[in-house]
Amino acid sequence: AAQVLVTCLDQALRLLHPFVPFITEALWAKLREQAPTRGVDAALPDSEQLIHAAWPSARPEWSDAALERDFAAMQDVVQALRNVRTQNGVAPGKKLEGRIKAAAEDCATLAPMASLIELTANLSSLSIGPDVTPPPNSASSVVAGYEAFLGDVLDPEKERARLTKLQDDLGKRIAGAQKKLGNAGFVAKAPPEVVEAERARVADMEAQLARVAESLAALG
Repeated sequence: AAQVLVTCLDQALRLLHPFVPFITEALWAKLREQAPTRGVDAALPDSEQLIHAAWPSARPEWSDAALERDFAAMQDVVQALRNVRTQNGVAPGKKLEGRIKAAAEDCATLAPMASLIELTANLSSLSIGPDVTPPPNSASSVVAGYEAFLGDVLDPEKERARLTKLQDDLGKRIAGAQKKLGNAGFVAKAPPEVVEAERARVADMEAQLARVAESLAALG
């Protein structure tokens, strides 16, 4: 782990040097002192001065599309939880109970990152599962595949009004997209990937609409 850390720092300093040369040069000297050899599977080329160091080269074998996709999902959920906090005027420093409802497969994606979500969203506790129920007086935000709840943050009447507005907005957007897909000219002339992307967007909005309806039902 330490070797990965110093390797990442090595590469970051090389990339940042043109923008902040003096700071990165000073950090480079400290890095070379503390970690003379850097690299994961092989030692990286070294240089006494950062200004003369080789520019980092792309390493395709270090790319992990699945990991990037999972991390992006985690970021979306954290942003959704932060949005709920902001929309309801809750202080950033106040710890709140968080719950995330999603399909079992999506829950499995988030589970390994639960502690990171709890930390970055400033939660007192976090539950993730397909059968999760909203905590008392909770507000929610729907993001692709997930419904994120924060407990004890809302006035039920205000939340009902917000969800009703979101329900109406989603309904209009779905109707507009379905009208486009029902246009034979659009389907025939648009590139297949564009048509497929529009269909996927409709499916996503329909899933969001279903979750909004569930949240409204839970409010009574």
